Amino acid sequence: SEGADPANADRVRPHLSAALASKCVALLSARDLRAFRDGLSQKGLAPGGVNRSMKGLRAALNAAAAADPRITNGAAWRVGLQSLPVGDSARRMVLPDADVGRIVTAAYEIDRPFGLLVEVLAVTGARASQAVRLTVGDLQADRGRVLMPPSRKGGRRVAGKKTHKPLPVPAGLVTTLQHAAGGRPADAPLLLQSDGTAWDASERQRKMFRLAVATAGLDPDVYTPYCLRHSSIVRSLLRGVPISLAASLHDTSEGEIHRHYGKFIADVSDAIARTALLDLSAPAADNVLPLHGSKAPPPADNVVSLPLAKG
Repeated sequence: SEGADPANADRVRPHLSAALASKCVALLSARDLRAFRDGLSQKGLAPGGVNRSMKGLRAALNAAAAADPRITNGAAWRVGLQSLPVGDSARRMVLPDADVGRIVTAAYEIDRPFGLLVEVLAVTGARASQAVRLTVGDLQADRGRVLMPPSRKGGRRVAGKKTHKPLPVPAGLVTTLQHAAGGRPADAPLLLQSDGTAWDASERQRKMFRLAVATAGLDPDVYTPYCLRHSSIVRSLLRGVPISLAASLHDTSEGEIHRHYGKFIADVSDAIARTALLDLSAPAADNVLPLHGSKAPPPADNVVSLPLAKG
């Protein structure tokens, strides 16, 4: 649909067999589409990747059905393209800051413009589809931030509801982005490839990220670009950023934060709660001593005087 991310279609097309791609939508069966889903898993895609590919295909089939009343087999893709359980894949993709730094460094070594894109993703936690749409005008160097475009998800495409989110970035990254802007017009893409063209969700970008992950000594079959987003969200939570603010900064909902990062929220909540615990097992120290050369006042009739510990 209009305004949607073209990567949704690009993600599906390479996985469609000739037989499935040529079949009339009205004749598709749940078995056909279940075979497509299972084939994605057999190719080695993680459950999250399978679900993202199926989501794009479901959207295309729903659009076809909406445009043609003769297509009445919507149950085929509701059944055949049921999402796979993702489990704790988000948590498994959370990296310590040192590993994130190694990925960014490796990306710069592979290709400097690519390194800048990866650093922006690591610092902001934005989706690649958002970062590549940054314009020169979205860089507010005097305020140390960028205005990140919204994601192209669902209701966010409704006219009048698109909002750019101000995200703070470190001074060093601001300087690098100013150099990348190079005095170009405000509506020009901020992040460019080495050939001067704008980034897109290309296979080249994905291959370069795999190489950066491998160069950093990590498993490229486990750590996709989304590991930078997961790590950013968890970093925010562990450093005390309120859940509502972490959700807003990362263009997601509090519900999604709770669903995918509940363990980290529980850990942080536990640590914060412990700072306010009343611990009666530790005796209060008597830290009041009379000054040398002075005499302590006699105790009142209703106060029991305890001997002071020596030393």
